[in-house]
Amino acid sequence: MDSLADVTAKSNDGTAALKYYEELLVRYRTVLRREEGNRKRSGTEAVLLFKMSRVHRSQKDFAAELSDLQRALRAIRSIDDSSMTSEERAEIDRLAVLISEDIKRCKKTLETNEFDWL
Repeated sequence: MDSLADVTAKSNDGTAALKYYEELLVRYRTVLRREEGNRKRSGTEAVLLFKMSRVHRSQKDFAAELSDLQRALRAIRSIDDSSMTSEERAEIDRLAVLISEDIKRCKKTLETNEFDWL
């Protein structure tokens, strides 16, 4: 279903893509929470939320984008990295940097849009 959501997002059907991503989040939070460790679940949540933020950006819904990015960053920060390999840690760190950069950009966009209304 992740691939379906990605393809749908690329075809500019953001509403459908967001629906698929939300469904995936619900599944990961319920089923995988029991079957996998916290590290895997939080990493998956962060990636899905990051993808959702990109869809919101394409829809110019910057408030929703910011919310998704902040939730993704919280998911990353909750990861227990004590048993991670250096490659896994590097991947998570790269995602955290991307998310942090997008948060800064999104906040700036929101501020600019706010001033445009004045």
